[in-house]
Amino acid sequence: MARKVLVGIDGSESATEAVDYACCLALQLEMDVIALRVIDKGKYLPGFWHGIEKTIEKELETHAVQTLRDARKQAQAYNVAIELEIRYGDSADEICRFVQGHPEVSLVVLGAGGRGHKDKRVLGYTSEHLAFQVGKRLPCPLVLTPYRGMSPEAGERHDKWCVIRSQQLGQSTNSEEDIRQA
Repeated sequence: MARKVLVGIDGSESATEAVDYACCLALQLEMDVIALRVIDKGKYLPGFWHGIEKTIEKELETHAVQTLRDARKQAQAYNVAIELEIRYGDSADEICRFVQGHPEVSLVVLGAGGRGHKDKRVLGYTSEHLAFQVGKRLPCPLVLTPYRGMSPEAGERHDKWCVIRSQQLGQSTNSEEDIRQA
């Protein structure tokens, strides 16, 4: 059974960066990637929106599909195999359930911040919930990637890591200057 990296995505910049990180790890560790987008209908459809629930649900699903397509494009740029999954429910709980049901998942990668998360200095809901509560049930390591906007150093370290790993694996890089700076 091939080992895989699961990356949770939500359309945020932080999640986009987590996909990059997961792809770099997958290249180095010779793994495939699974991108998982969880739609929490309860967050948006608690009965308050009587009459337009179906419209909101369709918009959530359209956004989820587009987010997964974007993740596929990112993985293709790294030449990494990727599977796309959608689940419904609480994001942290569904990520945990997915991993428990898929023994091939050896690592979970999440961006530290999420959609609608204003303060980039602290963790987003899913990252915090997985790291401190639900994650105790995860049968594999959890990696939280720093959001480049958290600090210049976080972005530089992430960029250097990906450039160095790509070079080591014979993948194309941005330029020789990027390698020297790393």
